Amino acid sequence: MVLLKKMRLAALSFALFSLWGCGGLFYFPEKNPYYSPEKNGFVKHEIRFKTSDGVELTGWYFLASENFPADAPARPKKPAKATIVQFHGNAENMTSHFASLVWLTREGYDLFTFDYRGYGGSTGEPNAKGVYTDGMTALDQAWALHKKAGAGKFIVYAQSLGGIVAARALYDFKQRTQTNLLVLDSTFCSFKDVVQEKLASIWVTWIFSPLGRLSVSDKYASIHVLPHLQVPTIVVHDKTDPVVDFQNGERIFNLLGSEKKTFWKTDEGRHVGFFDLRTPEHRKRFMSFVEAL
Repeated sequence: MVLLKKMRLAALSFALFSLWGCGGLFYFPEKNPYYSPEKNGFVKHEIRFKTSDGVELTGWYFLASENFPADAPARPKKPAKATIVQFHGNAENMTSHFASLVWLTREGYDLFTFDYRGYGGSTGEPNAKGVYTDGMTALDQAWALHKKAGAGKFIVYAQSLGGIVAARALYDFKQRTQTNLLVLDSTFCSFKDVVQEKLASIWVTWIFSPLGRLSVSDKYASIHVLPHLQVPTIVVHDKTDPVVDFQNGERIFNLLGSEKKTFWKTDEGRHVGFFDLRTPEHRKRFMSFVEAL
């Protein structure tokens, strides 16, 4: 009986901790580097830039003209087909996430990726308002690089947590109407919804899941702006995504106000795994789509 009471108390304590500590569910920053672009045959430019509230962010800029295939007869003389801005997910930092998109530089695309505050070499601590500010600042920085390079299209590719940040920031971006494509890969549009889903998925906390919505705010969520976004958009989501439930992708697609939207559904049991080396057909599909814009 004593053991049973202790188990119940532990369960209740865990549930309450989960309920009121939900803010930490979204950000898992790491400072340590993962992969070196140079050791993997890619040339990068490190760029440091400041937000309006004084936080210093770190970004990497990869030029197609410097990252051509080893068997290419000569360096590309034409401007890049597009500048692709990566908004990465909630864990690790850009030194791991860049690997999912850097292959595009060898297909003629420039890539700009960056770390939110608290991640990698960026200062500060992550929170919804701050990360939104980071997104706005990164878009401005990427646009300046894009115009200087004379690249073709301007594309925002957002993964997992990056999707809710990118869509919200893009709505307030001055060059929104000049953005050619938004990709929302394995993401969600409401912090409240995800907290409720996560609490409901654990037997100890499922009973508290409706109250979990009270522990976070959707002030900087994309749910409010998706109906007003007219940017051409691809929603990518795996039907058996183990991290962000597929219903989030469905909701995003249904909320999007853009007349040019498409939903790419996969069923491979991956989270942010669309460009996995095991599915090269996805890479070809994406490049064909972009070149036809």
